[in-house]
Amino acid sequence: MIDFRPAAFFDLDGFAHPELLAPGEPVWNALGKRLVEYLENRDEWKIEVDLHPGVHLLGDRIAIAPGCEIEPGAVIIGPAVLDPGVKVRTGAYIRQNVVLASSSQLRKCTGTRQRNQRRCSAQ
Repeated sequence: MIDFRPAAFFDLDGFAHPELLAPGEPVWNALGKRLVEYLENRDEWKIEVDLHPGVHLLGDRIAIAPGCEIEPGAVIIGPAVLDPGVKVRTGAYIRQNVVLASSSQLRKCTGTRQRNQRRCSAQ
């Protein structure tokens, strides 16, 4: 039998959003309603980095932690949380209801969606 618990997929030591991942439930239970409710209940929405004028932020609930690198031409639609060290490259598109854990990277032609993720070839 395949183990679908979060610990089988991720190193959860230091994970900033443990309430999204219930230990005995399949990892995908963090998506959908649980993620939307988590973001709705979040109180802290700060942008803690300087952004290039070519970065497009849409919506009023966006949190970008220190150490993030957001290149011009990236689009972020809130609610969205970017943990420390996230890199968002030119052409990346982040659609609402997203939490990107520390050191995540999104490149050109990468998009996030609420229910799935699509990716075209990156250069």
